[in-house]
Amino acid sequence: MRNWIRQTGVYLIGVVIIVLLLANLLNNRQIKANTASSGSNSSQITTDTNKDEASESAEADDGTVASAQTGESETDKDLTLYDVTSIIDGDTVKINFDGKTESVRLIGIDSEELSSTDQKQKCFANLAKSEADKMLKGKKIKLESDPVSGERDKYNRLLGYIFVDETNFNQYMVENGFAHEYTYSNQNYKYRAEFKSAESRAKSTSKGLWSSNICVASAVAPAQQTEAAPSTVSQNNSAATPAEPTKPEKVVEPTPPADPPPGCLIKGNISSSGKIYHVPGGSFYDRTKISEPGEHWFCSEEEAVAAGWRKSSR
Repeated sequence: MRNWIRQTGVYLIGVVIIVLLLANLLNNRQIKANTASSGSNSSQITTDTNKDEASESAEADDGTVASAQTGESETDKDLTLYDVTSIIDGDTVKINFDGKTESVRLIGIDSEELSSTDQKQKCFANLAKSEADKMLKGKKIKLESDPVSGERDKYNRLLGYIFVDETNFNQYMVENGFAHEYTYSNQNYKYRAEFKSAESRAKSTSKGLWSSNICVASAVAPAQQTEAAPSTVSQNNSAATPAEPTKPEKVVEPTPPADPPPGCLIKGNISSSGKIYHVPGGSFYDRTKISEPGEHWFCSEEEAVAAGWRKSSR
């Protein structure tokens, strides 16, 4: 009996040892499997990360190239030079554009009209034209368009900003009091904020149009003096009195009729902006009265233009 118990105990101990060895073997295999799986996932993550970085790098490279190409295109456009052939007034010039002479109306500014009957305004108009002559005539300029304003106006003039020697000429004219800032139809054109600031500076420093000392004498037509006769000296060395200057005769413009002649419905109005004609249906036609001396009724737009009037923009 004792032998049987001893043999059974040895058998059980052997079984326990075998079970423990098998459990240990299985555990080692599971650890290796988990390690291999973890390494595979890490490798996949690294690969995916590298791919993402490579993709981002490629996208960045593509963006940089596109940006550079865009910059070259814009630079080429900015470097196009045009010859200024003549000056119309302070806000309109003519250039050689693609082999043709084209008028350019400057965006964002408005100078006084040379055709104005107001002597002070006409004086400022001449000053603006003279400054434009000095700055632009015979020069090569860069022309920048503005998609907000469009390429041309209704008179088929080119619209743009002129740059001469890297100076924005439009802004220069406003900042030095040769022109007003002008917003057409409330358009938010590219340099609107800059031009309005420039006009404020011109006002605060009393430049040009905003000066109380410029073109003052031109508000009244100057007297034309005849050449004074040579002064003679008498025996007592007293100088002879020079001849009095003669004044030109004042031309009195006729007052227009209140009612238009038959078939002549175009109103030729004279305002602070100069001679402007209004056609039936225009925004200001009904409110415009033809009553001041020098104003006219016209039978056709051609007649109005030939007489020195320009069409209302509205």
